[in-house]
Amino acid sequence: MRFRATTWGGALAMTIVLVGLTATAARAQPREAPFEQVVFDGFSLGAGARPWGMGGAHLAIHGDPEAGSWNPAALADLDRPWVTVSFLGDRLDGSPRTIQIDRTSGATGTVGILRESLVTAAGGGFDDLAAAVPFRLGRLRAVAQVGYQRRVRFGYDFAYASAFDYLEPDVYHHDYRYDAAASGGLDTVAVRLAAAPTRWLRVGAGLHRWFGGYMLPVRETSVRSFYITEALRAGWTESLDDDLRFEVSGWSWDLGAQADVTDWLVAAVVVRPGFDTGVEYSNTAASVDERLGERFTGATHAGRGRLELPDAVAVGAAAALGDRLVLALDVTTTLWSEASLD
Repeated sequence: MRFRATTWGGALAMTIVLVGLTATAARAQPREAPFEQVVFDGFSLGAGARPWGMGGAHLAIHGDPEAGSWNPAALADLDRPWVTVSFLGDRLDGSPRTIQIDRTSGATGTVGILRESLVTAAGGGFDDLAAAVPFRLGRLRAVAQVGYQRRVRFGYDFAYASAFDYLEPDVYHHDYRYDAAASGGLDTVAVRLAAAPTRWLRVGAGLHRWFGGYMLPVRETSVRSFYITEALRAGWTESLDDDLRFEVSGWSWDLGAQADVTDWLVAAVVVRPGFDTGVEYSNTAASVDERLGERFTGATHAGRGRLELPDAVAVGAAAALGDRLVLALDVTTTLWSEASLD
């Protein structure tokens, strides 16, 4: 299966006297099954079209109200109130394939053909909302920011369809379709504080309250038919409905710093300790088999568990090579996270 990913996004930044629209940038991020193995890149969770327009290398960028979700120290240079809003949309399209399977065993040949007809996934929506206000504590210049961010997005509709024909020695046909409509996401409300204790150093910290959840209703449908002879045929339909839900809650924090090495070079470091979130989950399944004339509705399984997000440390640098050219590079070490259910 070949895939093509398309992402659109935008951000609006406003002050009392200035309104600006940033450029959009393409990006695609993998989403993993929530309870099998969950991977969170601690520094791929920032927001804003401008940061993603720079490839997500934004740890050493300062004076940008969108940079606070990447490095809280970046807010220290703001000299007036700001409100930022960003949104995001993704679409993944797969190229259908036709695969022929040919195996020979003795005098009997086995030929199968798989035809894929539909593979799509699409979603989008609100990404970030934040407000920043500068103030002074004596001679110390500081900035406070409060923001909401959808850290991990689960709002996707996914569809897949295929047909399989087993041609020899008997004819067997199988139509399969999978439809899922995931919704929800992992959200945070953050309070950030940044200050500039010297003219060349900026420091910041953030406290994040995690909440939100995930809903995934799934339907799988299989239509099967046999043609042994013209007079001997059989066929039936099987379907499976599955509904998975979970909710999370927890706290995290991060620390960041930026230093002006020269007039044109900035170095940065950010530390984000890992943490555990509480998880409440439920899962209900139902199936229908026309061949046996049975309908099965499983009991709802529910419980509590935990979701461990990883420790992450990153360093970055940004070089202003001209009035319109900035080169930035970030290097991140992020531990894998795991999910477990009690």
